[in-house]
Amino acid sequence: MKLLKNVIPATFLLSIALTPVSAETININMFASTNGSSPGATVTGSGKGPFSTYTGSEWNNYESPFESVVNTGPLVNSSGDTTSVELTSATSVRSSWSNGQTSLDALKGYIYTDTNTTVAPDFTFTGLDSTLSYDLYIAAQGDTSGQGGTFTIGSDTLTATGTTPGASSYIEGTNFVKFENVQADGSGNLEFTWEIGNGFQPLNSIQLVAIPEPSFYGLLAGLLGLSVVVNRRRHRM
Repeated sequence: MKLLKNVIPATFLLSIALTPVSAETININMFASTNGSSPGATVTGSGKGPFSTYTGSEWNNYESPFESVVNTGPLVNSSGDTTSVELTSATSVRSSWSNGQTSLDALKGYIYTDTNTTVAPDFTFTGLDSTLSYDLYIAAQGDTSGQGGTFTIGSDTLTATGTTPGASSYIEGTNFVKFENVQADGSGNLEFTWEIGNGFQPLNSIQLVAIPEPSFYGLLAGLLGLSVVVNRRRHRM
């Protein structure tokens, strides 16, 4: 009996279990107002969907030179902490202020490819945790309808049709794509390819969201079961 009374309260166990210690979000806003990479962008959103603004959320403002490879340097996470994660491209891309038709900051500026782009740009995240899986969101919406983008990871290819230049919300398959449960390689690298289209294709912004390890959910289930047992025995005493 005495041992049971000293068991950690169930509510405390759950608070520990529900804290995503391993989860981390990195936000990148292309072509912001500073040269290079710096934290602190204000990016509008709605609800709890992709690209939404959370209290204290930090974005990396990245302004690429007009025609250059992407090299962000160390990125901050959504809490503003500097990480080991960087984003680079092996191919030059162009950049532009853009899309004054939308109220969504994460769609206003972009880097882009066009008919002058002859090699599909490969982008690589480095410095990731190779034991985790990630959800990768890529926004692609240009100034006019039909200016979207196509992206590939491994055997999966997804397209944002780009048919909402005046969008007031983020719409999967229209102005952004979502790759689910992708994993970095053993060196902590995650690569995606920006496919070459028949014309203009923008890339506005990116969110990389770490998914807690499967062991996290096992721990959660175990703690939930323990909390039920503890509560039942307390009620019997």
